[in-house]
Amino acid sequence: MRILLSLVAAFGLAPAHLGSGDDVVPRDTVSVIDSVTPALPPGVQVDVVGGDTFLRVRSHDHAVRVDGYGNEPYLRIDRSGLAEENKSSRTSFLNRSRFGGSESGFDPNAAPRWVTVSRAGAVMWHDHRIHWMSPGTPTTVDAAGTVQKWEVPVVVDGTVHVVSGTLILKERAGTGWWTVIGIAALSSATLLRGSRRRWLSVLTWLSAMSCLVGFLQWRDLPAGAQITPLMLMFGVVSLLTTNSAMVFQKEADRDPKKRARSGAIASSLAAGGGAALLVSGIMHLDQLRAAYFPMMGPLWTARLTVGLMIGIGGAAAIDGVVRVMQVQPKQSC
Repeated sequence: MRILLSLVAAFGLAPAHLGSGDDVVPRDTVSVIDSVTPALPPGVQVDVVGGDTFLRVRSHDHAVRVDGYGNEPYLRIDRSGLAEENKSSRTSFLNRSRFGGSESGFDPNAAPRWVTVSRAGAVMWHDHRIHWMSPGTPTTVDAAGTVQKWEVPVVVDGTVHVVSGTLILKERAGTGWWTVIGIAALSSATLLRGSRRRWLSVLTWLSAMSCLVGFLQWRDLPAGAQITPLMLMFGVVSLLTTNSAMVFQKEADRDPKKRARSGAIASSLAAGGGAALLVSGIMHLDQLRAAYFPMMGPLWTARLTVGLMIGIGGAAAIDGVVRVMQVQPKQSC
């Protein structure tokens, strides 16, 4: 149990993301590219990564340049695939956070300071032009959910290509997803009256499910934008503890002499696994209704998993703690 708590505490100190710029989190806005004028030559691609968090340019055998907000040199890719960022540019300072960042330390007279960011012909950056520059909910201008139109020029081999797109406010998922938590909790109350091994099997399968969903969310994003896989990490902790609980529960069922001790250990481990699921579910609670979050596959799989993690994980944590507290030490004669 101490090991579990230490791991949970360590994961709590993990950074919000592993990429640059702002992190990719559940949101209701997404940016889509509508057109590129004139069309990009073969070997050059531009796309949006992370809903509305990053723009990415990939190039093969072309020279690409992206200027900053003040038309200053900001990003460049040469024909060999070397991608560099001008760390002295004002745009580099502004892109440190989603809502503008700090210009502390910026020198408008400083010479360009080019720093290598990739050698694979790709560069990805947080661009304020493609998202809403306020933490509040944006207003829309039409029934399609349009928030704003945007343009980002990209220079390829000396030719300016204008990437045009739309920022869209998407409809949130229904409130019905909240009922998953209640249904899971009520179902847990029924399961807890039955076989302990069957209950631990449910916890084990749910832990494996959270590992899979966490992995798919992490893998949905390219390197440099990948989120810290907290759901995956907490799922692994829960999977290990619930499997260990199953081992001790089997021992308790098999050997009457070890029933009390092994049963108490199994309950303690089940509580730890449930707590890991509960904490992870609460950390990902926004996914129940957010219109966008990273996910390979349908979003409903993550919504269902989060609801089950909170409902079943919470029941497991409470049940395990109660069972451990009910174990009375033997009185010495």
